[in-house]
Amino acid sequence: MTMDFSKDRLLASGFTMKELQKLQNNIDNFGGTFDEVISDLAKRFKIFLWVLCCCVACFLFLVYETVIKIV
Repeated sequence: MTMDFSKDRLLASGFTMKELQKLQNNIDNFGGTFDEVISDLAKRFKIFLWVLCCCVACFLFLVYETVIKIV
């Protein structure tokens, strides 16, 4: 399930040239490929979404509990 992440494709999907340069510097310093870097970024984004959803769910639960106690 590997995809080819060329710089042109990344630019077309919303990355800026400055961001691509940061990614390239990271690859040059620590090794790896654009595929690995993009895969790692996607994993971080998915984890962020899960944490955000859990926080929103907790917030809504607490608001609901507070409204029930008031009524």
